[in-house]
Amino acid sequence: MKATHEDKLKRTEMRMIRWVCGVSLRNIKTSKELRARLGTEMIGVVMRRNRIRWFVHVERMTKDDWVKRCTLMEVGGSRLRERPKMTMRSMNLTNIDTQDRQKWRRKIRGKTGLPG
Repeated sequence: MKATHEDKLKRTEMRMIRWVCGVSLRNIKTSKELRARLGTEMIGVVMRRNRIRWFVHVERMTKDDWVKRCTLMEVGGSRLRERPKMTMRSMNLTNIDTQDRQKWRRKIRGKTGLPG
């Protein structure tokens, strides 16, 4: 997800949290205080966790599953210049690591800054 999209989501989320709590910007309340009151996590953390869960789910699929085949497809042509993608290789992870859930969780916890 692009940083600009994540920033927009954060702003929208905080606007909704303030609305639910009945707090306006004039009331000096920190985001942490309001999140603690509702018991919610930041949207970026939740989205990253769910994306990683989906990735591991796909990695555990059999090779003949259509979703898994789509991830293994090679597309011809050259790529446009853009920011390099965050890959398992750049995170020093392998496909074998995805098969063991506890090992995978231990490895990604430090890489993404995610709890649990």
